[in-house]
Amino acid sequence: MASPDKRWVLGPFSLVTEQLTVRAFTQADIVPEYLGWLNDRQYMRYSNQRFHGHTQTSVMAYLSDFDSARSAFLALELRATRQLAGTATVFASPEHGTADIGILIGSQFQGRGLAREAVGSIADALADQGFRKVTIGTSAKNVGMRRVIEALDFEPDGVKARHELIDGEETDVVYFARFTTPQDA
Repeated sequence: MASPDKRWVLGPFSLVTEQLTVRAFTQADIVPEYLGWLNDRQYMRYSNQRFHGHTQTSVMAYLSDFDSARSAFLALELRATRQLAGTATVFASPEHGTADIGILIGSQFQGRGLAREAVGSIADALADQGFRKVTIGTSAKNVGMRRVIEALDFEPDGVKARHELIDGEETDVVYFARFTTPQDA
């Protein structure tokens, strides 16, 4: 089984799916709606983003931290309207042939299958690039995200028991993985 070349570079990352264009997140994507999602503590209740205030400056600092060889901060743009519908992150370890996906779908865009479409297409693209294992995690309380992950044929890959406090309650963080058979180069 071939593993990704250690010089492999994650970006530029661009995909087109049925509903989405998945592309690099840019400063132009820091729109008031996006900042609104990040600053809505109830909406972000399963994300550690709820502990921070977010501004254009703080998001730009976050964006500048991404190393294109090992990570990507992606915009999920609706193809029909070119409107930002969410974001995704990819953190890769080419030496091990692994990559981890994170996802945020904007509150007004939930229920349209966008998370499933984005995670599935990103995982497929990573497999096509030779990654042997793609992972994703979420709070055990985040039933909607767990359903998305399980529908995409990710399998359980571990639990960090009582790892986070959500609404004052100790909560597990659950991890899932999809193992792939990379194409030989």
